[in-house]
Amino acid sequence: MPSISGCGQHLECRLHKSYEIDSAQAHVIGDVAAIVVAEGLEKVDREERIKRLNLPVSLGSESRRCFHFVKISSTENYETVLPPEEDCPNTED
Repeated sequence: MPSISGCGQHLECRLHKSYEIDSAQAHVIGDVAAIVVAEGLEKVDREERIKRLNLPVSLGSESRRCFHFVKISSTENYETVLPPEEDCPNTED
């Protein structure tokens, strides 16, 4: 499978449907057909893989005029905890 040189991880996907929301956004539905990772990355957990890949992240302003590209230099894990069932509102009614 062809890939981008220097890309440590990529996904090959099959498109099912794409819904244009506006000129800058779309909702895409599909299946992951293949996941390819660089040698050695398949043996580490997700947090370590993210650190090693040093993934670029794009952050845009609300006006979509300014964009900031950053790389991940550190990660923090937070585990979500669901409230007790009696504290959850019943939305099925």
